Amino acid sequence: MNISTRLLAPALLGMSLLSLAGAAQAAPLLSNAVAIGAVSAIASSNYGGPYTIDRTIDQSDLSGTYVSGVTSAAVVGGFTNLNTARGWHGAANVLNGTIVYDLGGLYTLDRVYLFWMNAGSANNIAGITVDVSSSASFAQFSTVGNLTAPTGPKNEVDFTSLATGQYVRLNWSALQGNYPGLNEFIAGGVTAAVPEPATWALMIAGFGMVGFSLRRRAEVSTPVTYA
Repeated sequence: MNISTRLLAPALLGMSLLSLAGAAQAAPLLSNAVAIGAVSAIASSNYGGPYTIDRTIDQSDLSGTYVSGVTSAAVVGGFTNLNTARGWHGAANVLNGTIVYDLGGLYTLDRVYLFWMNAGSANNIAGITVDVSSSASFAQFSTVGNLTAPTGPKNEVDFTSLATGQYVRLNWSALQGNYPGLNEFIAGGVTAAVPEPATWALMIAGFGMVGFSLRRRAEVSTPVTYA
């Protein structure tokens, strides 16, 4: 084994340990996803009372009720809306905007449920993309879903990949009718996993081995001079 191989071995071992740590944090089984209600919501456009954005998270127009973080997402998937107009509208003809939902904690998400005003026939947002972020500022985010337009009283938007975060942003770029609108919002997913102690140990050991390798390489690479 030459000197380059000996120096490279600890780095490879460290990377292997980090890979094992990643494997230990495998994605949760979202067949056990639960309904997650937001604790607050902010819309970029608002028509005004009584069509406030808070109406989209109060369960006031759902055909059933759920307990956030407990009720199965499959149960919520069977809900429809009561079509009593207890939802949100933005100002007329606002063709672009956002709604940001704070879930109140970190979750690994795989879907959102969107319940529509007017049973999905008129005056709703369209051209929708769904972003997930751990930051309220969305400095970094993942775009994981989209919907062209409502196709009935409710749409389930399944994500293209799992996304972990606390905030969900709905962006709209078109309207169905003259007003932006949404009746109820519910996310689906599980509480984000916290690494087990064994996982942390693997990660720390991996970083340590990589650091040791880099230090050894620096020591060997430093030329030695004699007076």
